[in-house]
Amino acid sequence: MAKETNQVLNHNYDGIEEYDNPLPPWWKMLFYITIIWGVGYLAYYHVLEIGDLQDAEYVTEMELAEEALQAQMANESSEGSTPAVPTVVLTGDDALAAGKNIWDKPGQCTSCHGANGEGMIGPNLTDAFWLNGDGSLDSVVEIVTVGVPAKGMIPWAGTLRPEEIKYVSSYVLSLKGSNPDNARPPQGKKF
Repeated sequence: MAKETNQVLNHNYDGIEEYDNPLPPWWKMLFYITIIWGVGYLAYYHVLEIGDLQDAEYVTEMELAEEALQAQMANESSEGSTPAVPTVVLTGDDALAAGKNIWDKPGQCTSCHGANGEGMIGPNLTDAFWLNGDGSLDSVVEIVTVGVPAKGMIPWAGTLRPEEIKYVSSYVLSLKGSNPDNARPPQGKKF
């Protein structure tokens, strides 16, 4: 058993005494090893320049990222601004439930169009009148995808996946004729 070498230093702060305890030998050895490792690393990578520098790895990664970005942009420009969706309205219970879940998420559709599509800040979606588009699935998908910035509707293409846009657009069309309470008066053209 090691002999205790604790010495009380001549420091006294609010009645707390400070001891001069030596560091354990394993801690000192680890400290010396890290110093030796650091000197070796510095010499290997920066002084002698034997190892591959991170600059070359960075340049390679940036080139790969640029190629991926160019491929993505080429793919998007060939597809157009609207994601491919079926030309039929989804009427199944599962699809409409998925659309309603997207509709009901806080900060999405209900904040402007109301919980039942009756219209608040945004227009009433339950009647046959449309401010933007003609009330067809393609029109609703286009509006959801690219938005109507002049009227305050943001584009949802960056937030929702294409299948989510398809579900919520079908749900919007299912609201027609539901006649909720406190609905906004008709706006736009009748289709």
